[in-house]
Amino acid sequence: MESDILNFRLKYFIKSAFIGIIVVVYWLSIFMYVKSIKFLKNNKLTIYIRFTILPFISLMFIRLIHLVIPYIYYKSKDFLFKILRVILKLTGIYGLVKGIKKRAKK
Repeated sequence: MESDILNFRLKYFIKSAFIGIIVVVYWLSIFMYVKSIKFLKNNKLTIYIRFTILPFISLMFIRLIHLVIPYIYYKSKDFLFKILRVILKLTGIYGLVKGIKKRAKK
């Protein structure tokens, strides 16, 4: 029983780390290829923001989502949950939560 919980947490951690890496690559690709803004071209602050602040914010956002979503998913079924579910469907994280729910039922 305890090993099943540990395996589930390990798989959950690996998935969340993988999603965090995808988000970091996504943010970096957006800010590396935006060349239309002339002010941001060779600014040292922009390079600092690209490689340190944005990946950190992205990872913290993903970890916050992974901590909050299961609690809301299992504890509440009210109007706020319906609004959150629509937002999650738009962001694509709803599928991950559905997979977690299916595994939790087994």
